[in-house]
Amino acid sequence: MLHWAERVVPSGLASLLIAIEPIMVFLLSSAAARTWRLNGMLLAGILLGLGGVGMLLRGTGLEPVPGLMRGSVMILVSAFSWSVGIIYSRRSHLSGSPLLLSALSLLSGAVLLLSAATAVGEAKEFQWSEVTLKSSLALGYLIVFGSVIAFTAYNWLMEHYSPTLVATHTYVNPVVAVLLGWAYGGEALTAKVALAATLVVAAVVLVDRGTSRFERGA
Repeated sequence: MLHWAERVVPSGLASLLIAIEPIMVFLLSSAAARTWRLNGMLLAGILLGLGGVGMLLRGTGLEPVPGLMRGSVMILVSAFSWSVGIIYSRRSHLSGSPLLLSALSLLSGAVLLLSAATAVGEAKEFQWSEVTLKSSLALGYLIVFGSVIAFTAYNWLMEHYSPTLVATHTYVNPVVAVLLGWAYGGEALTAKVALAATLVVAAVVLVDRGTSRFERGA
């Protein structure tokens, strides 16, 4: 749903909507545990991270376009479904095996997406002759680093840290994207970007401290 929506939703707005994920994870984990566990550090970290992402993306391609509202709703549904998956994976019997979790996630996702693409007729438009070497290398990079390694590391983190803390990767992603654009794309690195990055780092630290209090029984 995220990939479909980003055909019409600007990347800046998509990143901001996805950044709501830690809030969803916290609410869902509290509901699943039937315990409303919240402290000042955790709340401040969640809000500060969201504010940092908002500052980073302010004024970057948020102009209205056709289908924007529908695409935005689809992104929120996507973030919610991902959050549900995070909570379920913590409670499933597959926990403790990051490699198995990665394999099941990637393989089942591939089957579902290929089936859906075939059902809507996208497979008919695919031509092997149009796949360039650059595209093949990019796909290989995404498979190895963006999927296998990243997913396995993500699942390992889910086994050792709070799901709310792990979900704060949605705060860090836009900052990393901006820094890569500055390093390799010649994009300007402004004071606003530096301040937003500082807020995001502070947010992750606060969420970490806030969730650690739960583990200590505070």
